[in-house]
Parts: sequence; structure tokens; C-alpha cells
Amino acid sequence: MWTQYELKNVAEAISELAEDGGFNVRYETFWASATHIGHRAVMTAGSLFPFVLTHGENCNVTQVGYDAAAFATRVYAVGADNGNGTKLVGIADNALGASVPTKHVVQSFSDVKSTTTLIEKARAIAAAGSTPVAIPTLSLYPDVFSTADFMPGDSGAVSIDSGYVAVLDDFVVTERRTDIDVNGTEVTALSLANKELFTSGD
Repeated sequence: MWTQYELKNVAEAISELAEDGGFNVRYETFWASATHIGHRAVMTAGSLFPFVLTHGENCNVTQVGYDAAAFATRVYAVGADNGNGTKLVGIADNALGASVPTKHVVQSFSDVKSTTTLIEKARAIAAAGSTPVAIPTLSLYPDVFSTADFMPGDSGAVSIDSGYVAVLDDFVVTERRTDIDVNGTEVTALSLANKELFTSGD
């Protein structure tokens, strides 16, 4: 529950709820009646798919991007004013040490009044910033899988060994898109993100 003056939007409320243990949520539409479409948010625990998505065998990896925007070696989570003109702060480092250039990140959580909570937030940000994020996009081979085999929040291994790109890691499905090509064949594309991003800082 939030008080009226906090004025949380749905996305922010879901994000704050997910900080306590985490959960997957996706937005979906459904037929509320024969003529009306409804909208709902669906919470799931996510499941493991019992196979490895392998480039050139059962899927075609069309792109692998790397995002280092969240990279951090030390994180300062700054909280609310403690009443004497100073602010609470939680600090966390990751295990990168001197092997990479230093990057300090400061994030503000002006509504947080607990140092323990700030430290947990700093740990989570440091964990997410401990490595560049690999973002593969792939299309499934037709007639190998059912579209229903992959739901946002599900996770599993992806293997890529092609040219300069070599990846073998666990990823979480963040988006599933199905199109029909000119031959009438279903083409399902998946967007993925490192599974480590969905774990807590501790």
C-alpha cells in the first residue's frame, strides 16, 4: 500500500514490489468478450526451457549487442535526509578490482530511510554493473519449437560460436514476437538478456 501523496505509477509500483525477492511480470491483452479486448499484468516465476538454443542448429542468432551503460565498480545509493542536513548512503563494490577502469555510480533514492535498504540497492546495482550485458536477438527455426515454449521470464542456455562471437550463457526471454512471412510460415523472434541481471545484489 502507498499513501495518496506518493502518486506511484504502475511501472514504478511493480519495480518496488519486485525488489523483495523478485518476480517476472508481463503485459498482455486478451479477449474480455467477443468484441472487447482486455488488458492485464501477469506475474510468473518463469521456467527453464529444457534445451539449448544453438546458433545454426535450432535457431539463427541475428545479432548480439553488448551494453556497458550500467557498468560500475563502486556504487553509492543516496537516500533520504536523516534530519540533520546530511543524507543516508549505502556503498557497494563489485569484484572487478583493478582489472578494469574505475567507474563510480551515484543513484538517488530520496524516499528510502534505511541504510540497510540502501546497501542492498547498491549491491544490486553493482552486481548488474559487474560485466557488459550481452543482448542476443534470435529467430527460431520453423517447426522445431512451439511458440508457447517461450514466454517472457523463461530462461535457458544459448550457445553461439560464429566468427568473433562466442557465447555460452544463461539468458532470460524479455520479448517474444511472432510474424508470418510471405510463404505463410510462422517466424518467432526472441530478445534476451543476461540472467545475472535478474538476480539480487547479494
